[in-house]
Amino acid sequence: FLVAMAPTSSSSFFYIGTTVSHRFIVSIILFFQSLSACIASKPFFGSTTFPATMTLTTSSPKAKKPKIGNYAGYAMPPLNDQRATNGDLSPEILCQTCSGPTFSQGLDTFVVPMALHLWNRQKVVSSLTHRLENKRSGNSLNGEGSHANSKIRGMILLEGGKQQTRHDTDHEPVFRQESYFHYLFGASLYSDCYGVITLPEGKTTLFVPTWGVDTETVCGPSPEFERVKAELGLDEVLGVGDLKGFVEGEMGRMREEWLAERKTKLMEVEGEDGSGNLEEKKENAAIAGTNGENVANSASNDGGAPKIYLLKGLNTDSGNFATPAYYKGIEDFATMRDESALFPCIAECRVIKVRRLLSF
Repeated sequence: FLVAMAPTSSSSFFYIGTTVSHRFIVSIILFFQSLSACIASKPFFGSTTFPATMTLTTSSPKAKKPKIGNYAGYAMPPLNDQRATNGDLSPEILCQTCSGPTFSQGLDTFVVPMALHLWNRQKVVSSLTHRLENKRSGNSLNGEGSHANSKIRGMILLEGGKQQTRHDTDHEPVFRQESYFHYLFGASLYSDCYGVITLPEGKTTLFVPTWGVDTETVCGPSPEFERVKAELGLDEVLGVGDLKGFVEGEMGRMREEWLAERKTKLMEVEGEDGSGNLEEKKENAAIAGTNGENVANSASNDGGAPKIYLLKGLNTDSGNFATPAYYKGIEDFATMRDESALFPCIAECRVIKVRRLLSF
């Protein structure tokens, strides 16, 4: 309009006015086209929100979630309860019915039941237990051990991915979880975590970091344990600061159970007439003693003693090694750590797919 009012010839005035009018009309048309597209897709004006990082659904979009025994809602049954109910609480059933907690990116993105990771844990526990039992049986046949009938005890300990910062700044790039950790626990959004799976129970505990008020002011509150437990369908969630005491307590409990089992076997070997193998008597006598050094030494050589199974192995694609979990205090279990058995089991479980898992 201002241009049109400027002094000019009649021909120039007509040309400029036509051009301005044409552009104005085109702009109006494009505006209304964009507005109709937005209303049709409803990204802003509808009730739909942008993708949430983690959503919990109480029912499958295709089927109503059934109540299986005492487990409904967000409860994830432990492995022992699954076996006791003849598979009614198996991860396969939970995946098929989309029962329990699920993960999605919101809107209409694919919904993944967290029971899928429970299934992964069950596969790894079974694979590792089977591998250790076969190894123990072979040692027994070769005369290298006498504990083929004792229970497999111990724990799988994994360390999750670390949140990095960009160079010398406090900027945090988008976090990506360590692959094996995500495979077992599904904790794709939680950095600096540890995960423990006890053997043979399969009880799963996640250890998440917590922080003080100063950090909460900028980064928000620390993760709520019960909320994380519900999101991921785990048995227990604790703080990273509780890891050392937890490992000590669980390993102590398992060692006491193992010693009691060995003492019982000692009594059976000796019999009422005092007969029995002399070498095995000596070994059992050393184990049954109160000297902690004898217990630790025997634990490092005995296939039946509880151990901490750590992830260490070569990725042949990248040429990099998976790093065993470390925390301050794990040095106390130097003679009770195993860094060779877990990696081949979990790697095999990841690459060999069950047919029904292919739908996920």
